Amino acid sequence: MPAINELELKKQIKAGDLSRVYLLHGAEDYLKKLYCKQLADKAVGDGMDDFNRMQFEWKESSVDEIADAVEMLPVMAEKRCVIVRDFDAESVNASESAKMTELLKDPPETCVLIFRLDAVEANLKRSSKWKTFVKKIDAVGCSVELGRRDAASLGKTLCAAAAKLGCTLSPHNASYLVTLCGSDMQTLFHELEKVCAFAGSGEITKEQIKAVATPTLDAGAFDLVRAITRREADKAFSLLDTLFANREEPVMLLAALCSTYADLYRAKVASMGGEPAEALKTCFDYRGKEFRLRNAARDCASLDLSRLRAALELLSKADRMLKGSRTDRRVILEQTVAGLLAV
Repeated sequence: MPAINELELKKQIKAGDLSRVYLLHGAEDYLKKLYCKQLADKAVGDGMDDFNRMQFEWKESSVDEIADAVEMLPVMAEKRCVIVRDFDAESVNASESAKMTELLKDPPETCVLIFRLDAVEANLKRSSKWKTFVKKIDAVGCSVELGRRDAASLGKTLCAAAAKLGCTLSPHNASYLVTLCGSDMQTLFHELEKVCAFAGSGEITKEQIKAVATPTLDAGAFDLVRAITRREADKAFSLLDTLFANREEPVMLLAALCSTYADLYRAKVASMGGEPAEALKTCFDYRGKEFRLRNAARDCASLDLSRLRAALELLSKADRMLKGSRTDRRVILEQTVAGLLAV
C-alpha cells in the first residue's frame, strides 16, 4: 500500500482495518504520539495490555529482539502491538539492515508493528536508505507523514478543544494564540488549558490569552523587530532585557531575529514584484506559520529594501561574532540591536 494521509489513517483506525506495519513520521510530534496510541489501542483492545503491547527504543535494541516480539503470539487476543521508536535507516549497519528486510518481507497478521520517529527525521528526498526502507514499509503496510497543520486547521482544532473545556474561543482569538505560542500542537493544547483554567468559562478574550499564555521565542523576536523597525529604542532594549531574563540562548535569539528579518525581506521583494506574500509558501516552508507572512506583508510596506539588506548584513556579522568571538554574547546582541535601530 502506498503512503497514506492523516484522513485515511483515521478511517483505518475507526474501521479497525489495520495494516501489519506503520511508519509514523513528520514534524508534528503530538499527532505521531496520538495516532500511535490509537493504533495500539485498536490493535490490542481491552485487557491483557501488558502482555500484548511492547515498546522498543531503537538505540537500545536489536532487530532480533524486535523480530521475536513481532513473532510472539498474542495472549487472549487477536493481535499484539510492537512499537519501535526512532529507528534510523541512515545509521543501521548491513547485518541489522538485512535482518530488518527479512522481518518486513512477510510480518505476521497477528501483530501491528509501528515505527514512530520522534527524534529521528526520515529524509525521503535525499536519502536512498530511507527511500528503500519506506518502500519496504509500503509493500506490507503504510507510511504516514504527520506534518504541521496550517493555521486555519489549528484554529478549528483549538476552538473545538476550548468547547470541551467549557469555554468559547473565537477563530480570531484562536489565530492570536497560534501567533503567540507557535504551531506545535502539544504546546498549543497546554497553553489553551492554562487559558481556560484562568478564564473559568464563557468567552475567552485576547487579554486573557495575553495574560496567561507563554509567548514563543519567535513571538518575542517579532515584537523586538517591530520595535526596532518603528525606532522605539526604549521598548526594543526593554524587550531584549525580557528575553535575556527568560534565559533565552543568544544564538537561538539571533536565529529568531534573522528569521523575522528574512520574512520582511522576502515579503518586500514579493510586493515589489507584484506578488502577494502568500505566494512565498510555494518557495519556503510556512505551513502552520502563515501568520508570519501576513505580519511581514503588513510591516514591510514602510521599509526600504536596501535597509533590510543592511539589517541582514548586520545580523550575519553578529552571527559570526557569536560563534567565533570571545566578546560577551549579551554585549554582541545589544550592539546589534543598536546597529539595527541606526539602520
